[in-house]
This record gives sequence, C-alpha cells and structure tokens, in this order.
Amino acid sequence: AEKLKKDYQKLFELNPLGIALFDVSGKYVEVNSSYCSMFNRSREDFIGKSYHDINIPPENKKKERSRFNNLIKKPRKKVVSFEQPNLTSNKKMIAVKYFIDYTRDNEGNITGILTCCQNTTKLKKLIRRLHSSLNEKDILLKEVHHRVKNNLQIMVSLFRIQARSFTDPDIVSIFE
Repeated sequence: AEKLKKDYQKLFELNPLGIALFDVSGKYVEVNSSYCSMFNRSREDFIGKSYHDINIPPENKKKERSRFNNLIKKPRKKVVSFEQPNLTSNKKMIAVKYFIDYTRDNEGNITGILTCCQNTTKLKKLIRRLHSSLNEKDILLKEVHHRVKNNLQIMVSLFRIQARSFTDPDIVSIFE
C-alpha cells in the first residue's frame, strides 16, 4: 500500500496535465506542479482557498459557483468536460479545458471533485490563424477561378469574332 501511494504521488506530480482536487465546497485540497505553473502560482496559493475566488474572472464567478454546486448536487455518471476562460496570477486570461470526475468515500458518497485540465490558449490561437489562412486561400482560389472564367470568356468572344470573318462553313464550324 505504501509503494502504491508513492507511485500515485509520483504520477500525480509528474503528470503534464494540471490536476487539482477540490472538496465539496470548491476549496482546493491538492494541486500538482503542472496546475501551479499553468496559473503561475505556488501550491500554497491554492490549498484551502476557493477555486471561484482564485481563477475565475469576476464577471463569471456567479455562473461558475452555480455550475460547481450543480455538479455536486446532481452528479453525472460520466466525466464532465468544458472549456472556460481563467485568470493567472498576473491577471492574464487563458483558455482552459477541464475534465471533471468525482471522488467518493467507501459508501459511494461524493467527497469532492478531481479535475485534469490543460491550457488551450496556444491551440486556440493556432486554430484561429489556420482558419484565417484557410479563408485567405479560399478567397484567392475564388479570385483565380473568376479570372480564369473571364479569360475563357474573352477567348470564346475572340473565336466568335474571328469565325464571323470566314465564309467557308468548314472553318466556321471549327471555330464554333
């Protein structure tokens, strides 16, 4: 049991995903180093404090408290995931993807929430740049298509004009 506990602690601490454990009131019980670095805070900044007061922008606190209370009061049977903006210690806004499940006692009662999360800010910026690049290429392709169509129309018109200058039906049919 002691070895299993040490292995669990190592897995918890070395995981590249941010991991946090909350009690039923939304206070931090434990966080790993990835979670701390994601929010640019120390472990001591989290433990015993409310999630809603640390990471959530002021305009979203009420909504997030309601979501947390809803998760505790109406447990889901599967892992819950969502993405939302969070604040770092220097008030920088980051996008965070959360995966949430419950911790339970031996009787199956919910004792808290375990969350794994990942900063998706860079990914979102990359996706926006890719969409922008794709839109630019789409516009260029439409422009090239339009120009090719115009050029072909000009060529058809030139052939028609040229065909009018001939009287031999065989040559006219070739131009047509």
